[in-house]
Amino acid sequence: MELKELNLPQPIHEHLSKLGYKTLYPPQIEAFKKGILDGKNFVIATPTASGKTLIAIILILKRLYDEGYGGKYIYLVPLKALANEKYNEFKSHFDILIGERKPRISIATGDYDTSGEELKKADVIIATNEKMDSLLRHKPSWINKIKVLIIDEGHTIGYPDRGPILEGLISRVKTDLPNVQIVILSATISNIDEFAEWIRGEKVVTNWRPVPLYEGILYNHIIVYSDFKEIEIPKYYGEPIIDKIIETILDSGQVIIFTQTRSEAKRRAKQIGYYISKYLPRIYTEDQLMELTRISKVILEKGERTKLSEALADVVRFGVGFHHAGLNPQHRTIIEDSFRKGIIKVLTATPTLAAGVNLPGRVVIITYTSRRSVGGFQEDISVFEYKQMAGRAGRPQYDTYGEALIHTKYENMIDVLLDNYILNEPEPIESHLMNNEYPDVFIISIASTLRHLNDTKIANYLRNTLIYLQKDIRYINQKIKHALQRLIDGGLLELRDIRGKTYYRITPLGERTAELYIFPSTASYLWRISNEYRTYIPSDIMLLYHLSKTRDMPKLGLRRRDYRLIVNEMARRGVEEEYIINIIDNPYRELVDDEVAVWKTTLVLDDWINEATEEEILSRWGVEPGDLYVLYSTGEWLAYSAREIALIAGNKELYNRFSSLIYRLKYGVKSELVPLVQIPKIGRRRARALYNHGYKTLSTLAKARLEDLISIPGIGISTAKEILRELSKIL
Repeated sequence: MELKELNLPQPIHEHLSKLGYKTLYPPQIEAFKKGILDGKNFVIATPTASGKTLIAIILILKRLYDEGYGGKYIYLVPLKALANEKYNEFKSHFDILIGERKPRISIATGDYDTSGEELKKADVIIATNEKMDSLLRHKPSWINKIKVLIIDEGHTIGYPDRGPILEGLISRVKTDLPNVQIVILSATISNIDEFAEWIRGEKVVTNWRPVPLYEGILYNHIIVYSDFKEIEIPKYYGEPIIDKIIETILDSGQVIIFTQTRSEAKRRAKQIGYYISKYLPRIYTEDQLMELTRISKVILEKGERTKLSEALADVVRFGVGFHHAGLNPQHRTIIEDSFRKGIIKVLTATPTLAAGVNLPGRVVIITYTSRRSVGGFQEDISVFEYKQMAGRAGRPQYDTYGEALIHTKYENMIDVLLDNYILNEPEPIESHLMNNEYPDVFIISIASTLRHLNDTKIANYLRNTLIYLQKDIRYINQKIKHALQRLIDGGLLELRDIRGKTYYRITPLGERTAELYIFPSTASYLWRISNEYRTYIPSDIMLLYHLSKTRDMPKLGLRRRDYRLIVNEMARRGVEEEYIINIIDNPYRELVDDEVAVWKTTLVLDDWINEATEEEILSRWGVEPGDLYVLYSTGEWLAYSAREIALIAGNKELYNRFSSLIYRLKYGVKSELVPLVQIPKIGRRRARALYNHGYKTLSTLAKARLEDLISIPGIGISTAKEILRELSKIL
């Protein structure tokens, strides 16, 4: 079907034609024929690159053109990186005059404790699921003007850690804003009928792809495809994965290798770089080889230098990269951009890549189908996880096909892997809304927008959840009953009797908890310590301990050697001897492990705010830069939350202590550097250099001459000018 056959205003046709759109893909045709432009709710489950985003764009453009401005069109994604990707894509797609102006596009991914009024003038808002959930809690003035809610990567509802937030958000929109059109997009929803029933909408489901996908098993040098055809790959070195890589990149393709662990991703990248090095003159031009060298240098210059960044920079010189959550976020972005541009030809990655940014390659090779579980046993990965990785094969505009291969060393596994993964359907997506503390989160998010909450109103919201279709109502009610009691006991809700009827009313602590976007148990714990520490304030390390003990702080894994190291460091840093002995003598190993893990996080953060380098933390604790970034970013937010809760509790001294800790965690500095690091262009290293050269206050720094500043290591002339310019605005 030609795009011009679609019933759209002529200006939209002309605009899309300029962007290169001429024909519609089959999933797009089906969505438009079934009435997505008529306001119907939809679930669209089609493979990657099958045109789902364009359906959403055309829907928004059409409604803007028909209804004018004044409404809000929300596009949700699970990750900040995806939000940035969509924002850049949308800027060109909405560069069209509708009425007297062009649509305003905004992105919302950051600070959860904002009113949302900064988005008041936006027409299209691209946000992460968590940010949108936070906006609903803050009740901005424009919230009732939402007309369309588009949820990309809708299968994340099945993720235990992120799914409940998205499900709760959809429930509140369906309940409070019943006229909003809801569109769920995903590559993988096997129980799509259930999803369509949930949102009371139509469905589009197909396996059609613009780039055909061939799935198979790589054994020795033979590929057995899903139709049981076999081909033999050339032998360059005699190692099947290496030889398949070389065959692909010599044919101008790119390869993604999925590995089970970070260390394996790094090891394989180094191995691949060694083997393909002699083929570089056949793959790259001289200019491209120079570009690889430049990228390698940039990796070493961006952020702090560590053995991990050195290893990454080394393999990039050979057109290879590795990608996992432990990398510095800046380095991950460099690798993603370089692979997307085609300059990096081979990428080894952990499965987090499959759940993250859109980064396809012609060939995907999956090196594992089982992983070690928490209990130490091997367990098979899900069909869903396999399909997510396989879906990365095939680059639109570049490849005529994609190839997803599972590698095995055992011939007797070929049929097993074909049956269990390639020819199998993904598992149904299940709700996790009633797991762990998420019932509490669900209730507090509802209570934050209602003056009075009762059982009937809670039931109305529950009827609009996915779990309502999947679980027995008695199970759900029991979970809600326990959650309500926990919230009351924690001081976040209180019971009110109004004309003989019982209502739940959110307390000031509960309301601030909803706004701060922390778990209710975290808020209750921080409230307790705010009241306990009225006569004395503990040391910085104990404040870090309390932040590390909360539900919101990620917990680090423990290595065998960590136990002795942690106990020794606790003693060295002044932790009471009796407390340490109680940990050592505790007969319950699980409780000991939990407490020791909390202390590992505490000690890592203590090292960070005392200016240990990323390499020192990596060497001592095994915590990679990406994980460290997550820890101190979360710590910064928890310190801010603790400060706000101390304010409610009236603990002024604790409020001040957490205020200082916020900046120390953000920048990784001792307290004397806090004023300096708040000036743009001055990071932790430059701040320490300035301090050591006598510039200990902003006033002394403001008096510095340009030539004095550029004589300090790490400060060039442009940086020095910027520092003085910023200081002139402040002082």
